[in-house]
Amino acid sequence: TVPTDTERATAALGYLLAAQKTNGSIDGSIGETADFVIGAAAAGYDPATLHGCASTATALDYLATASDAAAGDAAKTGKTILAVVAAGGDPASFAGRDLKKRLNVLYHSATGAFGDGSTFSQSFAVLAVVASGGTVPAEASAELKALQDSDGSWSYGKTPVAAGQGDTNSTAIALMALDAAGVRTADVAGLAYLHTQQLADGGFPYQNSSKPSASDPDSDSIVLQALVAAGQDPQSAAWLQGGKSVLTHLLSIQAASGGFAFPGSVGEDAFTTSQVPA
Repeated sequence: TVPTDTERATAALGYLLAAQKTNGSIDGSIGETADFVIGAAAAGYDPATLHGCASTATALDYLATASDAAAGDAAKTGKTILAVVAAGGDPASFAGRDLKKRLNVLYHSATGAFGDGSTFSQSFAVLAVVASGGTVPAEASAELKALQDSDGSWSYGKTPVAAGQGDTNSTAIALMALDAAGVRTADVAGLAYLHTQQLADGGFPYQNSSKPSASDPDSDSIVLQALVAAGQDPQSAAWLQGGKSVLTHLLSIQAASGGFAFPGSVGEDAFTTSQVPA
């Protein structure tokens, strides 16, 4: 029988659980580990009880200690908050840590920037404020919107770039953050840009440039979430290429192990798989 989406997500989580290190992390990465927690919670599992056979440390255990070293990084602090909230925890009291206070310290009221003001720092900080029940300052939303490029995209850095130099991942996370903050004035241009990036297989590459591009699981996953956040139906006619959607592409490339491989790589890996379950 054809597996359900939930069964496919569970298979991907199983792959990640097998890859979990003894310290509870996925690849020693806050980002990947947070994605694992968010995906596990979305699939109905309690992240506080999940750990590999080699250790009793959980992903949340790792995030608690790793977040200390990343206290000055708005993107990593924000993503940790998202994971804690997804797991049903309180980011203001997470293993003796006040992550909300840490994030507030990184906010610059004079500019509206969180941390270094880059797209991912600003986006994950805004998402974290919303997820933890706070109010996003208008200046913070304006700062993120000001990073939008002339073609509707966003890039990774702290200033807009020329048309054609943005990417799907930065654009997707920025759209998610602005929509979460209730700012939808960037949606039309941002979605129009994403339309230009969709490939014939229905999926999305990091950048659809003049060079040969290939859809990849990470870009599929984050764009899929952005489309939902913007109120789009990813399987509607507007987002089909020859009858293929980003979701059908993502489903088609899952390996028997449950994991996902980046195009051109020798096999599946945790980094490429980590964003898929959610």
